[in-house]
Amino acid sequence: MRSVTRVLLAAIAILSSGCTGGGSPAGGAAVPGIDPASRLDLDGGRVTIFSPRGWRRAPRSSDSLVRYQAAPQVAYPSVVVVAADPPEGFVEVTPENHVAFVTAITARIVEGDGTSVLRTPERALVGPHRAATWSAVGEAKLDGRPRKIARECTAVVVAGRLYTVEAWEPRDKVGGPAREAARAVAASLSLPTPNESPDPEAEAGPPQSHAEPPAATD
Repeated sequence: MRSVTRVLLAAIAILSSGCTGGGSPAGGAAVPGIDPASRLDLDGGRVTIFSPRGWRRAPRSSDSLVRYQAAPQVAYPSVVVVAADPPEGFVEVTPENHVAFVTAITARIVEGDGTSVLRTPERALVGPHRAATWSAVGEAKLDGRPRKIARECTAVVVAGRLYTVEAWEPRDKVGGPAREAARAVAASLSLPTPNESPDPEAEAGPPQSHAEPPAATD
């Protein structure tokens, strides 16, 4: 654990000055790879989320805001969106505090379970958002059966809330369609527009899912 922590702390000190991605505005109609008719207002109406084009919304789970599957009855690949409070002081991420945001996300990972990290957090532009991206190993369960997965994570702040969009894929299939789908979902995150009508199932959702969120693993 000490060696992993040293690597993560070193990454804080040498964050790359470059960013990746585009700067297109948020919203389903403006983000390539997103279904603009799939709008959901979630997290108590704080954020609007759109589905990756061609993906299906999975049954609702209390462990995430929403989860999308590439195919029905197949748990992986999946795109999962979770919400949390951001690191203290980050109501929004700007050009001036982008590096500090990534540093704070890295520190949060170090304080948690840093042993799961495959790629340390980096700066990125994802749609209109200044984000932190990293990858980690996880273990998820489906009907009680554990399975090792890779988690490609993108964290952004919208209206003072931290939203992390994760692509879940089997470890032997990293780099598949889930990564692009997750980036599209992250790019679509935006403030709700009051005069638009979201999916009526946005908050109630379908029945609970049998899929469980991934736990960090070595």
